[in-house]
Amino acid sequence: MLQQLDLTNNKISGNIPNEIGALTKLQSLDMSVNNLSGNIPKEISALTNLQALGMSSNDFSGYMPREIGNLTVLQTLYLSTNKLSGPIPSTFWHQSGLVDLALGSNNLSGEIPPSICNLRSLQVLYLSDNNLEGSIPDCMGNLSTSLVILPLNENKLSGLIPSSTFTKGCSLQSINLDGNKLEGTLPQTLVNCQDLQAINIGDNEIRDVFPVWMETLPLLRIYILRLNKFDGAILGSSNTENPFPKLQVLDVSHNVFVGSLPDRYFKHFRGMIDSKENYTDDEENLFVESISLILTLKGLDQLLERLLTTFTIINLYNHLLEGQIPQSNQLSTFGNESYMGNAGLCGFPLTRKCDRSDEKPSLQQEDDGESGFVNGFGWQPVVLGYGCGFIIGVFMGCGIIHYERPRWLLKFIFG
Repeated sequence: MLQQLDLTNNKISGNIPNEIGALTKLQSLDMSVNNLSGNIPKEISALTNLQALGMSSNDFSGYMPREIGNLTVLQTLYLSTNKLSGPIPSTFWHQSGLVDLALGSNNLSGEIPPSICNLRSLQVLYLSDNNLEGSIPDCMGNLSTSLVILPLNENKLSGLIPSSTFTKGCSLQSINLDGNKLEGTLPQTLVNCQDLQAINIGDNEIRDVFPVWMETLPLLRIYILRLNKFDGAILGSSNTENPFPKLQVLDVSHNVFVGSLPDRYFKHFRGMIDSKENYTDDEENLFVESISLILTLKGLDQLLERLLTTFTIINLYNHLLEGQIPQSNQLSTFGNESYMGNAGLCGFPLTRKCDRSDEKPSLQQEDDGESGFVNGFGWQPVVLGYGCGFIIGVFMGCGIIHYERPRWLLKFIFG
């Protein structure tokens, strides 16, 4: 008559016994965060009263059993962070009440089965960090009014981002497509997702101009376009009075944008200017619990696993920005490494001076014309090198004189 069994956060190892199928009254079974291994037994399909099944963070391997589709009253299925392989079973059409489906961080392959589109109650579809191929199913639009979190990042998905995914009444809060092979343009139907707080399409093959139309989204906090083929000017014509009102993270690095920086945006980034603008009830915010992103900070890719309400960043790395850095209290506090990838910049706080006549970069450096100062190589390493060389030379000279070996030294040098 057992209805709930919770074995989470232990050190249980070995296989799940086939006798698990005898617990036919079970409604909740959670074995997450253990050392369990082997295949998921087919006998688990006998637990027809099961509403929640958790097996995440173990060492399960092999294929996902198709018999999981027989669990018709299942609401949550957590199998992420294992070693499962093979395709995702196409037997999900029986589980119309499924709310959370987490299969991320496995070795799953093949395509995303269209049967997932039958899960009309689905709120979280976590498929990231696998080897999934093919395109995003066009039928994903069937889930747009229920789906809240959609992480598909770090796979091998290709083709276009289907515009039909974002229909009117879209309830999506977070979309992560980073690290795939998607191409084409960013669909403008995304404006239907008025609750969208984060979108990450970094490290793909998207070719488009800067999506100015995204500035109307009232809750957008993370906007990542890095490592794509966006071009043209960042700032387009728009009549939006308060663009990107909640934005905290803007990463457009590693693209080919041209033209002037969008000062109109910088002046209206209320989410960056006043951190109180971003206050949310984090305890009940599904978006904050699920967000993770990779940012290029000081030339290094770093994983940010949680977005703090006070965290703000504008990333323009590797864009041939040029000219004098504006003299302000804020920009003057950053060192050379904060301006990496933009060799045309000059002026304080960089060691590269600007030509006063046209404010373009000059190769003439402070106190010295050596090209070693270019690209942030400052005077401190040079002084240190000269100082060490001087001290070593003095000691060598004293040793030579003390041991009366100047003739030997001259013979060694000049033969």
